[in-house]
Amino acid sequence: NDDGKLSVLLGGGATAATEAALATFVGAEERLLVVSNGAFGERIAEMAQCLGTPMSHLRYDWGEPIVLEQMQGMLDGDPRIRAVAMVHHETSVGRLNPVNEVGRLLAPRHLRYIVDVVSSLGAEDFDMVRSRASVVIGSANKCLHGVAGAAFVITRPELWAETEHVRPRSMYLDLRRYRTAQRETGQTPFTPAVPVVVALEAALHELEDQGGVPVRRATYQALNARLRAGLLGLGMKLRFDGPALAASLTVAQLPPGISFGSFY
Repeated sequence: NDDGKLSVLLGGGATAATEAALATFVGAEERLLVVSNGAFGERIAEMAQCLGTPMSHLRYDWGEPIVLEQMQGMLDGDPRIRAVAMVHHETSVGRLNPVNEVGRLLAPRHLRYIVDVVSSLGAEDFDMVRSRASVVIGSANKCLHGVAGAAFVITRPELWAETEHVRPRSMYLDLRRYRTAQRETGQTPFTPAVPVVVALEAALHELEDQGGVPVRRATYQALNARLRAGLLGLGMKLRFDGPALAASLTVAQLPPGISFGSFY
C-alpha cells in the first residue's frame, strides 16, 4: 500500500482471517488478552484456546461497555501479556467498542493490538492510524458489499519483523506464506476464490464511485433512523442508544407474547 501498510488477502470468511492473525502474530508461548462483550469477542477467545495460546479474558456481559480502567489493571498486573484482541462493531448486540481509546492505552506499552473490523469497515467511523491498531481484520461481505468467501488482514509494516519469532501453527492460515506469494508472484499461495475476489474489487470500485465511506455511512445512518422510528412505532424497545450505537445494525426487543417468527 502507498502508506506502508500491507493487505493480505486469503480465501475464507472472517473467522479464517481472525484465526490466521492470531496464529501468525501471537506466539504459542505469549499471552493474549481478549476483551469481549458479545458473541464475536468470545469467538476470538475460543480461537485462542484452540490454538493453545495462553490467554487472559476480560469478559463482559453482552452489550456491556468496556471499562478502560479494568483493562489497565489487567495489563499492569500481568507483564506476560504481549497482545490484545477485540472487536470494533460487536454485531451480536449492535455496539461499537472504544478502539481508539484502547489504542491510546496500549501504545506506550508497545503491545500488539488486533482489531476485528469485519462488521464496521465501510459503514462505521474507523481509522487504522487513529486506533493505533497493529492488525485489522476485514471481510469482503458486510458493509463493503462484496460476497462472502474472501477476507483480509491489514498490518503495520513493522509488525512482520516484530513477530519473526512466531512459529506457524497452520499451513493454510500462515499469513507469511500469503505475504511472500503476493510479493513474489502477485498471487495467493493456495487456490484463490476468484469470483469472490473479482466481486470484492467491483464492490470497492462501487464504493469509491458512490463517494467513499462518508457517503455510505450517511446512507446507513439514514436507514438506521428510519428503522428505529418504525420499530418504535410498532411498540418495540430499542436495545441501545447514544454514541456507541452502530449505524449498520439495529437491535430491538420484541414485545411480550410476540415470537420472532410471527414478527418476521
